[in-house]
Amino acid sequence: MHRHLMALLAGAFLALALVGCGGPAPAEQAEPETSAEASADEATAEAETEAAAETTEEPEAPAEGEAPGTLVDTQRVGDINVGFVNIPADYVTFHDAAGGTDLQYSDPSGTSIFTLNTFDMDSVPEDQREGFDSRAAAEAVWSNIESAGAQNVEGAIVEMAGVESYQVYGTYEDGTFLVCWLIGAPDGSIRYLAVEGPEDTIFDNVAMAEASYGFTA
Repeated sequence: MHRHLMALLAGAFLALALVGCGGPAPAEQAEPETSAEASADEATAEAETEAAAETTEEPEAPAEGEAPGTLVDTQRVGDINVGFVNIPADYVTFHDAAGGTDLQYSDPSGTSIFTLNTFDMDSVPEDQREGFDSRAAAEAVWSNIESAGAQNVEGAIVEMAGVESYQVYGTYEDGTFLVCWLIGAPDGSIRYLAVEGPEDTIFDNVAMAEASYGFTA
């Protein structure tokens, strides 16, 4: 069931970063050739390599709003009130019965979800609304997801759409990861973006969200 706010275990990110650091032992190397002919061949190969390096074009930088290194087709979703983000092309719109005004998209299995909204200031006591910012919203989110059963809840300061923003992340007992961002928008509202899902999708979706979120399409 969609929980609106999500947390990601920092240790899981570290574990992912360590994957692939090991590898098979290098194969035994043959004795190097010592003949003049071999030396000439090596010199020719080296010259060709240098020439190729000089003519190789630099890869194009990703377009604005495009997640770097994304290996899947994407679509850009959202609206002017909640912001825009790139999501995988096969994700579809859905609405959780408990989602309120959330704008939500999920994969075909319904387990990996993107949620966009604005922080509901009506939930803040009137005498606390003055000066209430994205940090205060993140603290409220932290409390809410812990109350909903999130474990190992953590927070971080990150940049989203060029704005210093607050991230709250953690996990649930069923293995679901949740990451959410509270972002101060130019219009004074506090935008809310969340990504949730299992371990096999969460890392790619978090990277896509952080690279592509913006206030315009």
